Amino acid sequence: MDTLFTQKYGSWALVTGAAMGLGAEFALQLAQKGLSIIAIDNNQAALEATAQGIKSKTNVDVRPIHLDLARADFLEVLLPQIEDCEVGLLVNNAGISKIGYFAPQSKDFLSQQLHINTKVVLLLTHHFTQQMQARKRGGIIILSSGAGELSSAYNAVYAATKAFDLKLAESLWAELKPFGVDVLGFMPGPTKTPGYIAQGGDGAGSMVMSAQVSVQQALKALGKSPNYVAGSFLMRFGHYFLTRFLPTKLRIKIVSHQIKTLFKVS
Repeated sequence: MDTLFTQKYGSWALVTGAAMGLGAEFALQLAQKGLSIIAIDNNQAALEATAQGIKSKTNVDVRPIHLDLARADFLEVLLPQIEDCEVGLLVNNAGISKIGYFAPQSKDFLSQQLHINTKVVLLLTHHFTQQMQARKRGGIIILSSGAGELSSAYNAVYAATKAFDLKLAESLWAELKPFGVDVLGFMPGPTKTPGYIAQGGDGAGSMVMSAQVSVQQALKALGKSPNYVAGSFLMRFGHYFLTRFLPTKLRIKIVSHQIKTLFKVS
């Protein structure tokens, strides 16, 4: 139990994409701090397993909600199920990505990616901002990515959506701070998650973080900065150097080559 944390962010946290990976780790670490958890995901079996795991390790309430955020009416479906919960911390973790060439991707997938990575984030943030602003306390974590600042071939739409998320978070950080609401645009580096491995990422790479450490860094940065790049000193320095000192064309070429090599794009 972290009394100061619960005093600041209330009794309930809502985490999207909470069944596995970073979302499951956010849910666990927030529960360990004493917040009850609303865990949302489309993978019902994994969601139930994660919820049971959190219950076995903590004394908080966990409410798993099986919901496909790709639904146009996701908010109307969600809100009646949580109307008795005062959500003081929102973690916009859910997102989808697909490394590969842009042209062959289907219009349906691209539309779904845009919806989940941006519209879902926007509408959830808008809804809970109104409540937090009125209470003059709360927190919002929006999962961006290093890709949000580092344009790259083979990752165009994901990078674009994460740029939207980052700028939304940074802007709201300034707007909501006077109302006592903390906002963080969180950019995890390569993290050993099921999604990262499924796309061909090397989970054993020396620069790959664990989900546990990544989430620890996010929660530590919340309330201190409008954005945060997770990772080792070397990882953070590399990101800073790429984004601040290299010409745009060179930066895009370097990152595109890294993506192509790491994920074996052919």
